[in-house]
Amino acid sequence: MSGTILDTLKVSRREKANDAAALLFPADSKSSGLKRLDIAISSPASGALSGAPQEPKEPAEYEQYREASIELGAGAEAAVLVRFVAAGAASQDRAADEPARMQDARLARAENPETPGSLRLTTSLHIRLAAHARLNLYVLSNLPASFSREALSHAALSEGAVLTWTNVVFDEGNGLYTTRIELEGEGSELDFAGAYGARCTTEGEHALSIHHTAPHSKSRTILKSALKDSAHLAFRGLIHVENTARGTDAYLANRNLVLEDGARAESFPQLKIETDDVACSHGATTGGPRQEELFYLMSRGLDRAAAKNMLVLGHLGSVLNRLPPDLAEKMEDIAASALGLDEQGSCI
Repeated sequence: MSGTILDTLKVSRREKANDAAALLFPADSKSSGLKRLDIAISSPASGALSGAPQEPKEPAEYEQYREASIELGAGAEAAVLVRFVAAGAASQDRAADEPARMQDARLARAENPETPGSLRLTTSLHIRLAAHARLNLYVLSNLPASFSREALSHAALSEGAVLTWTNVVFDEGNGLYTTRIELEGEGSELDFAGAYGARCTTEGEHALSIHHTAPHSKSRTILKSALKDSAHLAFRGLIHVENTARGTDAYLANRNLVLEDGARAESFPQLKIETDDVACSHGATTGGPRQEELFYLMSRGLDRAAAKNMLVLGHLGSVLNRLPPDLAEKMEDIAASALGLDEQGSCI
């Protein structure tokens, strides 16, 4: 498909689907504006718009698979937004710029009768950058609790290629997210930042591996999360520098904000270094809101919930602010709603 159009993929109500979409940017092309790729997933209930009774379906019929790929030729430059959204949200907001978009996630939850995790979804995203290509990639996901998701992502960077990747995940269902990025060409660079949120009983595991196989490559990776209620997120990060990757410069960090005692975040950062001529490090922190910060904000007239909301958005802000300005503002609203920062006892 052309890189100049918005592609929307939809899964039909009774379909066990296997569809793919591709954005291809020719060598030396300079794409203007943000190209959008919507992966719209519909549940059995969302397909029943006529109100007619629906036949019971076996769980296997609710399995869905979606694949997308982005490829840049040598010297090409592009900015791409990939969104994984429920089909109803995509039909209301194909361009992610309608003010009412996801402004009330509670309504979406109330209208979705499926049991949490009853719909299985697998997504696959493939990215390849040829020599000296540059891609600014935004990947956003905010799927309801009815979906249990496995997400697979892979990127390969050739000589001098630069990938700036902003990943924002507020899925309400359980998920396993595996990302592998290979810096195969000399002088290739990766700048990866992720923001993740979970609430209620959501469980998620995010596994990110960055492989340096060529000399003088560079990677910067920061993962931030906010959790409340009884949510559990685990982050597994690996920087692997092979003996052919002398002069590598790599950093990996994970910062977790736990809002309530029942929530839990785990970090497992690892380094695997096979050559001495490198500069590599990693770090991880997990903790709750600082009481002195809450007190300061409350002394300025905010109630405790609003103060905590501000701290959460401040924590995730360094990632969300990488998005285009209009989208960053809306993602802040989505983050507040997805985390239920304005709700009390809302887990059903």
